[in-house]
Amino acid sequence: MEIFGYDFFRNALVGILLLSVASAVIGTYIVTRRLVSISGGVTHACFGGLGLGYFLGCNPVVMAG
Repeated sequence: MEIFGYDFFRNALVGILLLSVASAVIGTYIVTRRLVSISGGVTHACFGGLGLGYFLGCNPVVMAG
């Protein structure tokens, strides 16, 4: 396949594979420990911080933290 000749595509594919394995492990741990509501709250708070940081012109990653 011609698309695998690009370095950025191969790097993206490796990154996606590693991220999918890590997400599966973390997701299984969260569900078995019944931490779903806590992780959902943290996720929504981070989304709000990202939006607020972007709106105020600050670093969004710092505002999400």
